Amino acid sequence: MIKFTGVKPRGIAISEDGLRWVELDSADGDAAISGSAFEPVPAGTVEPNFAKENIKDRELFKKCLLKAIPEGKRRGDIALSLPDQLVRIVILDFDELPQIRKEAEKLILWRIKKMLPISTEEAHIDYCITGENGDKIQVLAAVAAKKVIREYEDSLREIGLRPILVDIASLNTLSLFLDEIEGDSIFVDISGGEAVGIALMADRELIFFRSKDLQGDIERVGQEIVSTLTYHKTRMPDLHIKRLYLACRQSDYEAIENGLKNVFEGEICRLSLTDQLKDGLPSDKKSAFSPAIGGAMRL
Repeated sequence: MIKFTGVKPRGIAISEDGLRWVELDSADGDAAISGSAFEPVPAGTVEPNFAKENIKDRELFKKCLLKAIPEGKRRGDIALSLPDQLVRIVILDFDELPQIRKEAEKLILWRIKKMLPISTEEAHIDYCITGENGDKIQVLAAVAAKKVIREYEDSLREIGLRPILVDIASLNTLSLFLDEIEGDSIFVDISGGEAVGIALMADRELIFFRSKDLQGDIERVGQEIVSTLTYHKTRMPDLHIKRLYLACRQSDYEAIENGLKNVFEGEICRLSLTDQLKDGLPSDKKSAFSPAIGGAMRL
């Protein structure tokens, strides 16, 4: 069980189909859900895109937020979970990297500027050093468009909330289940149903992440896993992945597992919210709340 102390953390996950809000409490020190809500948004209201406007009708979106978040809960800090499509992930090798973080960010952006549909001035970047590849420093960088992220942040601020942690759905879900992951492994998240997030873990440390829009085709999951493993066999031959941890909708487990048996020889482990939290959520589409919960638990 995940434990926490202090004020009740809250999280909200925003996707094309709706808003999922949660508030967590502590029962004997263990995490428990004290409140949750799902509010659908009309089709076309939210259209996740890296560079273009995402929220097409701000007033309608604000009304949906007010319906999703109970009155009396619209003040204070909140974790904001956004669609994976809003972030580009890149892996880069450097001979050396500046020790001053801002200087390192400038260098990374300079290296990838031709890959981005936005200017480097419009880009927000975060990065971590994931190891060494020979005499090279290996860096995992995540890039998003500042103006796109602000669309979502400003919408929450307008109703009185402070989004103090902002991340994408797959990484919040990974955070939620991190205690269950062991050794060298691959984590696959399809809990939202719109995109697949794939993380490679070396002794529980994140060394690689990628996310792809499934465009409604669940069968693409196997292809993306094969591409990820093939890529890293050449870069990290000492990484021996024995387990695949899968987070997805309950109704999708069997079909996805059957498809993965042809592309992954190791053990496939199901990740379940039941193992993480006291109390429950509506049984239908329970896993879709994982990003909101994972974000809240990081506060």
